Amino acid sequence: MDEMDLRERWQYYISSYVRVEPTEGIDRARLQKTVLARNLPSNDADSDDGDAPKAVKYDESLILRICVNSFKIVWERDTSEYAIYNAPPEDEDERKKTEEHAQAVTELRKQLFTEKMVMNNAWMRGLRQDEVQKINENFQKWLHDGVAPASNVRGEADEEMQDAA
Repeated sequence: MDEMDLRERWQYYISSYVRVEPTEGIDRARLQKTVLARNLPSNDADSDDGDAPKAVKYDESLILRICVNSFKIVWERDTSEYAIYNAPPEDEDERKKTEEHAQAVTELRKQLFTEKMVMNNAWMRGLRQDEVQKINENFQKWLHDGVAPASNVRGEADEEMQDAA
């Protein structure tokens, strides 16, 4: 450092300052923190926020511009920045309420799925209940025994009608 002239020392200081590592040649005891410790890299030894929650999902696509003449900040449209945290509730009662709510939501979703996909499916339209039951039985037989059904119920019903005529 002694052999460098003033300009070279300044350039060295600036290049050291912009690096992630601590600035070389500066006593860290004299410095004050200017950023939140949670925003520092996780390997930072001086981190005093060791138990800070980590974001489950985040997006940093917020764009802003600063006017050179007025120093006014202009936020670009349709850009945003967010972080979602999954922090467990601290209170035991609150935790139980959260679990009960999650179970209720899961049950409701299962019921809606069953109603849409099993009870009221598109292939069931126009069929009688006994026809649907026969198709389901054939499917279950095929699923468990590996025996494919001979024909579908609709085709069998058409044959029965033709035989009766």
